[in-house]
Amino acid sequence: MQNEIKRKILNIHDYPPKEGGGVEVNTFETNKHLITLGYDTTIATSRLTSETVKNVSNVLVTDEVKLVYLTTVAQLEKLIEEADIVHIHFTFSFRPASMIGLKICVETNKPCIFAFRTVYDHIPFSAVYTDTHLEKDRKFSELKQYLMAPNVYLSGPSNSVNDTLLQLGISKKVQVIRNGCTTVQKNLEAYSEVRRVNLTYVGEISFLKGINYLIDAIKILKKQGMDFSVRLIGGGSDELEMKRLVTYHRLEENIEFTGYIENSLICNYLAKTDFYIHPSLTESWGNAVIEALAMGIPVICTNVGGLTEATNKGRFAILVEPADARDLAKKIHRAFGAKNLVKEKRKALEAMKYVQRKYTFKNQAKQLGKFYESVLKKDNKIC
Repeated sequence: MQNEIKRKILNIHDYPPKEGGGVEVNTFETNKHLITLGYDTTIATSRLTSETVKNVSNVLVTDEVKLVYLTTVAQLEKLIEEADIVHIHFTFSFRPASMIGLKICVETNKPCIFAFRTVYDHIPFSAVYTDTHLEKDRKFSELKQYLMAPNVYLSGPSNSVNDTLLQLGISKKVQVIRNGCTTVQKNLEAYSEVRRVNLTYVGEISFLKGINYLIDAIKILKKQGMDFSVRLIGGGSDELEMKRLVTYHRLEENIEFTGYIENSLICNYLAKTDFYIHPSLTESWGNAVIEALAMGIPVICTNVGGLTEATNKGRFAILVEPADARDLAKKIHRAFGAKNLVKEKRKALEAMKYVQRKYTFKNQAKQLGKFYESVLKKDNKIC
């Protein structure tokens, strides 16, 4: 049911506003659906590029969601003042817009939803890791102080966020709202210009995502006489290092780097893979895994955080130990055995039906809408 009063929702994050990684794409797509529910939404960001995506044209051009590039604190203060509710999308890099926005919300008692987009295990791979111990302590102390404010409500895409709160020493309830995805049917006849590969990965090319372990696994398999073809889609802070590893192990014929590809085109590539693979060391959810499952593609991924929940504890995917190239190689080899291949394809079709029903942007927007209304009622904003 459409909102009778047009609530103004201000989203704040520190990444490109509509293209890039999971935070960017999910926030933009969900807000498109929030608009159809009667909300007036804005996405404000402090950065137009990131480690993952650097050259996206028309980054602020859209006919759907209002996008704002933040350049001053005064500008952010005005946007927060005008909003009915502020939705901050936080990663443990402690970027400025999310932290300044949180501080302003607490000081002005503005209803605020603080969404954890990464979990505690992400910290060693984040920008905050290079800070001094004193600076880290200051940032975490401020974060804890702000999050305990009564006008700040917490959300996350999986129950793994609760473990993060425990490690931060925060005793508050998290509203779990699963991330939605695009439900595109797999079409094996389409996209003839894209060559078929055995394994495809989509996301940041980095140590955080375990790409080095995937490279090692392919090296192990090649030594055993098996030549698997792998396509790595995305950019990232460690892309050059990963390319050097591929060259060092003489795997150039096995592993292809495409660079960043716009989100709307990813399905073209997923339609031409036997398995989707995701060797990440930490995930709060796993958007790319869900996108693959929505297309009925068998998945191999690590048994960590949100990925465990997204795959229903392995019911929808082959789970491997994180940071374990040998286990990854063994599971890849086993997956392509004739009997297992049939089994995994059947499992993927079951997952596709489940994901297409449960994990949609429309469902996510509806859940967010209910959460927004409950927050506004608690803050006595409704007459």
